[in-house]
Amino acid sequence: MSLKQKVRDFVCHTGRYPNKRLGQNFLIDANILPKIVSEADIEPVDLVIEIGAGLGFLTSEIVKRANKTVTIEIDSFLCETLRQQFSDIPDFTLVEDDVLQLNLSRFFLGYDRKNVKIIGNLPYYASTPIVWKLLKYNQHINCCFLMFQTEVARRIVASPGSKDYGALSIGIDYYAKAEVVLHLSPNQFYPVPKVSSSLVKLTLRPQPKVLVKDEVLFFQLVRSAFQFRRKMLRNAIENGCINLDMEQMNRVFTILKIDSNRRGETLYISEFAEIANTFTATTG
Repeated sequence: MSLKQKVRDFVCHTGRYPNKRLGQNFLIDANILPKIVSEADIEPVDLVIEIGAGLGFLTSEIVKRANKTVTIEIDSFLCETLRQQFSDIPDFTLVEDDVLQLNLSRFFLGYDRKNVKIIGNLPYYASTPIVWKLLKYNQHINCCFLMFQTEVARRIVASPGSKDYGALSIGIDYYAKAEVVLHLSPNQFYPVPKVSSSLVKLTLRPQPKVLVKDEVLFFQLVRSAFQFRRKMLRNAIENGCINLDMEQMNRVFTILKIDSNRRGETLYISEFAEIANTFTATTG
């Protein structure tokens, strides 16, 4: 029986259609599931935390390889199905909760960082807050394999100067190395979404890519630069979300020999770090 038919049978027998409010679009391409597990390079010593198990199609592949599988599912109705399906797997733990409300630290106890992996077919409405939460556990997580709307995936991996490059690109790059490993069409999901999807690998950095003295200022500068992305850098910062001494900021541009008429979308993460660090040093 195909995975699509399994979903239809589930709906037929339970009367429960995939929950649109929770962003439930189940991956039904049986050929893709082992590819995801293969990309994750799961080893017998690994802890795998799965976000959003749905009907357990991908879970079935994960438990074959991982030492310990923790599945987080917010839908209580689906959780009952998952409990029945995986009750005989001794190293499987089902957590019925919203991942955004969980303290994940308790799951990492006893595991080396290099053996902790996250896999998730994320609900697209919550994908950005979920990934920000995961990045903050960079001291505990080795890598994440997360499904995003393709448009968001392009923004995550975008390079300076491209139309997709923005605050999200820099924020992710600060904490992780990102690469798109798979592209999926809407027809590989059920119900069929209106957008294409991409699996992104995030290899978390033990330390941020750039050293900044004031992270708050650094991210404020980044957000300001892209909040007004068509403005020149100086004007974007002046009109942005922070109140800075612009005379001092002009001196920073002079010291660093950065043209303040550039747009923020042309700056590398290292340049934003230099601006933030020099501003902090000259005003401290």
